[in-house]
Amino acid sequence: MELKRSVHARAARLVAMFAMALVCALALAPSAYADSAVARVNETEYNTFDEAVAAAKNGETVTLLANCSTSKGLSVTGKTLTVSGKDVSPEPVLTFEDFGMSLKNSTVTFADCTVDMSNLRDNPSSSGGTTNLVSGSALTFSNANLTLTMNPTAGGKSGIYLYGDHSELSIVNGSVANVSGFNQGTASGIYADDSEYVDKTLFKINVAGGSELNVSDCAWNGMTINPTDFTIDGGSAVTITDCGGNGTGKGGLGCYYGKTSVTNGSTLSVKNNGGKSWGIFTKDFEVDGTSKVEAKGNSGAGLTIGGKGAIADGATVKLADNGRSGLWVYANAGYWTSDVTVAAGADVTITGNKVSGIYNRGTLVMNAGRVTNNSATNGGGINAVKGSSAVIGDGVVLSNNHAALAGDDLCAEQGTKISFGDTVEGDTLTAFGGCGDAITGWFDDSKDARWCAHWTDNTPWHVKAVKAGTYETPVALKAAHGVTAAHAEISGTKVLKGADLAEGDFEFTLSQNDDVISRAKNAADGSFTFGESAFDVTADDIMDTDNHKVSYTLDVAEVKGNKANVTYDTSVKKVVVTAVPEDDHVKLTYQVDGKDVEDLASALVFTNTYTKPAEPTTPSEPKKPGKTTKQGLPKTGDASLAAPVAFALAAAAVCGAGVVMRRRG
Repeated sequence: MELKRSVHARAARLVAMFAMALVCALALAPSAYADSAVARVNETEYNTFDEAVAAAKNGETVTLLANCSTSKGLSVTGKTLTVSGKDVSPEPVLTFEDFGMSLKNSTVTFADCTVDMSNLRDNPSSSGGTTNLVSGSALTFSNANLTLTMNPTAGGKSGIYLYGDHSELSIVNGSVANVSGFNQGTASGIYADDSEYVDKTLFKINVAGGSELNVSDCAWNGMTINPTDFTIDGGSAVTITDCGGNGTGKGGLGCYYGKTSVTNGSTLSVKNNGGKSWGIFTKDFEVDGTSKVEAKGNSGAGLTIGGKGAIADGATVKLADNGRSGLWVYANAGYWTSDVTVAAGADVTITGNKVSGIYNRGTLVMNAGRVTNNSATNGGGINAVKGSSAVIGDGVVLSNNHAALAGDDLCAEQGTKISFGDTVEGDTLTAFGGCGDAITGWFDDSKDARWCAHWTDNTPWHVKAVKAGTYETPVALKAAHGVTAAHAEISGTKVLKGADLAEGDFEFTLSQNDDVISRAKNAADGSFTFGESAFDVTADDIMDTDNHKVSYTLDVAEVKGNKANVTYDTSVKKVVVTAVPEDDHVKLTYQVDGKDVEDLASALVFTNTYTKPAEPTTPSEPKKPGKTTKQGLPKTGDASLAAPVAFALAAAAVCGAGVVMRRRG
């Protein structure tokens, strides 16, 4: 009986042990019915992300079922793997706790999920100086969100490193990627390197389909990608800010051997980067007519192009407030030979930059744009150095810039070829203490002969006009205005006393050095003007004299005519016209016969007098003599004796009558 009990007890213990082992095995083994599954491969569920990745074969998908994490990171070699969260709402979060990814000869896609790579220290292979190593591989985020930052203890590691042949990074289909904090040493947020480059196939970085890439607070560049074709397409946006290590690094975007393309309603914005070199450097550059590029507030140049550059009709490019040039047309080391074209109709604004609006070392054809409010030592607007060429079209506003030494708006060195059109009508001088006057053309602004159209005791005029055209000799120019010339016109007034004045009644002469140089006749109101002899006194006339004053002595006289009963004014009036500089114009003063006058016409007065002739008197009727026979008159034939004879006869008659009366009395 004891033996039977012993056997039964031993059998019971064995059954119990087997049952426990089975329970443990079931608990540990993957199952389609795992209680805490976070991922699935095909129909098999896994409680950890790492288990699911290990089980996935080439071409399979790890489907996320819940939020999960990995402390080991993701290592994939030689296969295609997709991590998808499309079956879960809200989309699951996959957290990388310490290590990022190490991909070799693989294709890895994250779709419909959030990838949290905050606070990374390294990648699983601990090679490449990066938290994510993409070697000969393609990494894609499709409708996925990525947050990538560095643990401060990680040292100078980059965020993502494209390495080897054919490596690609794609952020597509509405994805949002935020990369920041890789700010130690020479780290970049996204880095590509050709140190073991075999067949020279360019790396590719694509941001497309309404996606976003934001890179900030990185040491060397936000993105240092060599050699890479960088495409921003389909309404997508890339923003790079606050990179460059506050002067120790380069800047925002360094795409040194590839092409940057911004197309189909997309935007590239590179702002406030502290690197010493540039906001954007790209070998080739394209922005189409629907897209925008902005480089603003960077410590270095705004946009630097080292190869073929094309800014299309309708494109918007703003290069503003950068510590160096707004646009640097780059050529160096025989590799970068820039050739940049700005199409008519492009909206290009280059303003507020510190080392010229445009610094040209290559070939530039600019048919549109505004280049204003920039400054430099030479060529505040455009500085074209030896070996370069530029064509600046009529549609370009190039004005209101400042240069410390020469060429406020344009400076071209010896050995350059430059063509430029006329200044733009309606533009005014407003910046850098501008006078507010209208710009009328191009003027010489050479070293030691700077443009000046506002006279002071210390700065006389220099207003040498320069015609638009093509020059292969050095030029230093400013879009400005000249000095307003004075128009000297000699006018006077004719007064006629005693009669009405008619147009053209009297003639006057204007003489210089006893030679008559002009004639004029009076108008009906008495005014006369020597119109043919009117002359302008220009700034050049003033500057050609030692004392900066020009005087002209003229004589004005009336031509003595032959009008009856008119007394002519025979005076000769001496007129002195003096021209002197005053602010931005030539000022004229007048003297007439040694007296200063304000109004020449009121001082040059010639007065003639018309004397009306006396009217003849009407003779009275002669008295009729008494009857006398012809015999009683002497036949002298002299009518002058008739009156005395008549008088004598009358007297005799009176006397005879008196005698008769006395006799009757």
